[in-house]
Amino acid sequence: MNSFLSLKNIYLRYAGIVLAMVYILIEAHQNNDFNIFLSASSDIVHHINAYGIFYKGCYHYYYSLLFAVVLFPLTLLPDYVSKVIWLFCNLLFIFRTWKSLSFFVDRSIFTEAQKLYFTLLSFCFVLYFLKENFHCGQMTVFILFLSMEGIYRIMSGRYWVGAILISLAINIKLLPIAFIPYLFFRGYLKAFGLLCAFFVLWLFLPAFVLGFEFNNVLLRQWYDLLNPANPEHIIDTSARSLHSITSWLPTLLMDHCPDPAVLKLKRNILNLDEGTVETIINVIRGALILFFLYFLRSLAFVHARNKLYALWEISYMLLLVPLIFPHQQHYAFYFMLPSGTYLLYYLGAQAVAKEKTLSKRKFRLLFAGWILVFLTNNLQVLLGEFGAYYEHFKTITYGALLMVFLLAWARPAEIPIPKKEELDPAPTPN
Repeated sequence: MNSFLSLKNIYLRYAGIVLAMVYILIEAHQNNDFNIFLSASSDIVHHINAYGIFYKGCYHYYYSLLFAVVLFPLTLLPDYVSKVIWLFCNLLFIFRTWKSLSFFVDRSIFTEAQKLYFTLLSFCFVLYFLKENFHCGQMTVFILFLSMEGIYRIMSGRYWVGAILISLAINIKLLPIAFIPYLFFRGYLKAFGLLCAFFVLWLFLPAFVLGFEFNNVLLRQWYDLLNPANPEHIIDTSARSLHSITSWLPTLLMDHCPDPAVLKLKRNILNLDEGTVETIINVIRGALILFFLYFLRSLAFVHARNKLYALWEISYMLLLVPLIFPHQQHYAFYFMLPSGTYLLYYLGAQAVAKEKTLSKRKFRLLFAGWILVFLTNNLQVLLGEFGAYYEHFKTITYGALLMVFLLAWARPAEIPIPKKEELDPAPTPN
């Protein structure tokens, strides 16, 4: 029976790879965000300020100089070939991300069939966001890969590799910047120092191609574009498809927020002025960041209690990315993969354990919560004809906020795991 299941899994993997390749060949025809990256890369290498240009009439290039310079060889290829290469790389990034996530959980508690279901359900949880990353030629799959692979390497004692990977992720799009204080707090001081050093290096390395003067000019322009104090980064409703706290709260607290494609359906519960809404947004952002202390639950310079605790902490940290950063489109919520995987493992471990550590009521409520977030994540796939309504009421943001509470409630101490899962002791602070 086991050999039959193993053979079945092999066939399913190969079928999945073939379908993924066909999908890539189709999606590579899209004129999408990757065209912006290629155009900006070419402009920067040819000494044109890409941060001052609106591509396709209304889109900025928000990524780093290093990414633009490294991407330049793909601009020399036909667009279709460049996109096929990029999307194929994304498949590899997904595979490695899953391998990194698997480091934090003990999948040996599952049968072969259960392992397959665990993998499929974890990716189904973020299926729509995954699809959007491929459709838009976006970067989130790559950023999450660098983040998860980097933290896996660091927790395995390979500090140099981990620091390089996470510093690249932060350099490219800043989103995983919380890893810097996290590594410091958790006592990975060597990794913390290396990460900071590489982050600075990546800022100035493109100067050897662009020249130091032009590099510095572009760095200032990039900062001006990303400056979180910019008004458009606080009341962020310039497009219906934007989500996060900065896009959701204005729709609840303002009668007429700047949304050019708003439906004629009431969604606000108050009508406050912009200044008050901005203050509330920043208070909620700050509260979500401070709530991270609930997950840390220990003194500084001590490692997480075990790998599941580490995954719990990292899952919340990455869940915050699309919630507190402005200008977040659907594809950014792919950062929910670790939190969805953690909660699914939590439920799965309870289901297969001989000695249950949860009440039936709590198990059912958490399972119902996971299903509800799965639905809010994937409504565009399941019932896409009502997409305008999902955007209008920001259903994805509601799902992500619900995930905050589910994650907080599903504590690792309640998972029946062997003690072999414990991490190495924290290093001596230096």
